[in-house]
Amino acid sequence: MSILATIKDHSGRIYRGIQVLLVASIAATAIAAFGLTENGSRATALAMSVMATSLALLVLMYMRSSVVQRLQSAADAEAEKHRFLGIDAMTGAMTRRYFLEALSDRLGTLRNRRQASLVLIDLDHFKQLNDTFGHQFGDLALAYLVKEAERIFADGIIGRLGGDEFGVIVPHGDAAAISKDARRCSTRCGPESGMKARSSRCRSR
Repeated sequence: MSILATIKDHSGRIYRGIQVLLVASIAATAIAAFGLTENGSRATALAMSVMATSLALLVLMYMRSSVVQRLQSAADAEAEKHRFLGIDAMTGAMTRRYFLEALSDRLGTLRNRRQASLVLIDLDHFKQLNDTFGHQFGDLALAYLVKEAERIFADGIIGRLGGDEFGVIVPHGDAAAISKDARRCSTRCGPESGMKARSSRCRSR
C-alpha cells in the first residue's frame, strides 16, 4: 500500500471518529439550549458537549501530527531514493544523468545566462590496472580520484560519465586556476595513473 493510500485510510477512520464526537457535541448542546431536559440535566448536557468538542480537537491535533509524521517519512524515503539514483555507489560521484541535469541547470537559460567550466577527467590504462591488481583495487582507485577531485575542486560538482571517465562542473571561467587545479589533481593521483584532464568554458546559447 502506498504512503498516500495509507494516510487516506488512516485519516478516514479518525475523521469518522471526529464526526461522531461533533454530532454528540451538537446534540448535547441542542438539548441544553432548547430546554428539553431539567436544569441538572442541562448542565450535564453542556458538560458532555464541552467534553465531546475537546476530544474532537484533541483527535484533530493527533490526526495532524500523524499525517505530518507520515509525510515526513515519505519525504525521507523519496530523498533516499533520489540519493540512490543520483549518486554512484562505487565512487560517490554524481551519476551521469543527474550530472548532465546539473550542468544544464548551471548554464541557465537564454534569458538568464551563466558561465561555467567543464573539466573532463579520464584514466589511461585503467583496464590494465584492473587486470593487474584486481577490480577491487580499481574501484578504490576511482573512489580516491573522486575524493581528491572533490577536495581540490571544492566548489565544483563531480560526476561519473562512465567507466573511468569523470566530469567536474566548475562555476567560473578562470582557465588558469582550473588548469592549476587539474594539475594538482593529476599529481595527487600519481603521474603513473595516466590521468588526463581537459577543460572548456561553457555558456548557455
